[in-house]
Amino acid sequence: MLRLLPATLLLLTACAGPGPAQHSSADLQQTQVVHDVFFILEDGSPEACEALAQACLALSSIPGVLHLTAGIRDESQQGRANRQDFHVGLHVEFDSPEAYAAYGPHPTHQTLIEAFKDNWKAVEVFDYFPSR
Repeated sequence: MLRLLPATLLLLTACAGPGPAQHSSADLQQTQVVHDVFFILEDGSPEACEALAQACLALSSIPGVLHLTAGIRDESQQGRANRQDFHVGLHVEFDSPEAYAAYGPHPTHQTLIEAFKDNWKAVEVFDYFPSR
């Protein structure tokens, strides 16, 4: 039997929103894309993590990037919902789906991949359109 804590019920209620949507998803113009990447490294040493996080900052120079942050997982966060199985996180906001499409093959992005891919045990990517 699924057992929900009161805080979980409150969160689910808040996420459900006030009721039926006023507009269908086809009515919403999606102009931005958010790209979150979580790296699980073979060598998870502080030096290797910091090197990848710092290298990710160069991606902010790619056209269409509105905002970018990268950093090492905060190990002090030990809540039940906090994932512990990644080393470095990257958050990128693009001004358009077209900018996101151009990001993948961009030379700066490809250079980062080539320089660090041998240390990647796994890479998890989450892309979404931000709500307005």
